[in-house]
Amino acid sequence: VSGDRLGDLLRRRGLVLAANVATWLLLIPPGVLPGLVQTSDGPTGVGLGVAGTTPWEYARMQVAAVGLYTTLAIWPAGLSIDHGRSALQSTGLDLLGWIVIAAAALSALLGLVRRRWWGLPGAILLIGVAPTSSIVPLADPAADHRMYLPLVAFAALVASTGVVLVESLARAMPARRLAIRGAGLLVLAGLAVAEGVRT
Repeated sequence: VSGDRLGDLLRRRGLVLAANVATWLLLIPPGVLPGLVQTSDGPTGVGLGVAGTTPWEYARMQVAAVGLYTTLAIWPAGLSIDHGRSALQSTGLDLLGWIVIAAAALSALLGLVRRRWWGLPGAILLIGVAPTSSIVPLADPAADHRMYLPLVAFAALVASTGVVLVESLARAMPARRLAIRGAGLLVLAGLAVAEGVRT
């Protein structure tokens, strides 16, 4: 994490950041930006007309999609190219999605403020999900391939937590250090086999 203050960063790179934002203007002539909010099918293949929904309902579905991706990351049963809207109609998925988004945002913010590595998984998750779960309404509101990049953050968090736990146990019981590390490897292998069988 950079030690620069936000004001200093904006003064030094404000023009570059403004140019990046201005690239959205290139989407106006082919009809992409207007097509996002049109209620009839446009030439772009995206938009509220294609998704057949309202902006609020689409936003709710994307929160539920985060909940669905979370459950699939933990228990990958029922993977699908297109889950459809019916898979996102659960209040439980809405709640889980909000919990995951809030936890990721909080950990990313605290990690940034305190300059700690543990803020990265939350930031990676939010940045990875944002392009496909934001303002671009698509006909398929949830698809498993959208969780591949954010899954890197989840896998890194689980792996680093496992390493910390195994090493803490090994330090607490030095006489059994080798056995504890071996047991950790067996658990990891067992989980990998179980995940492979389910998928």
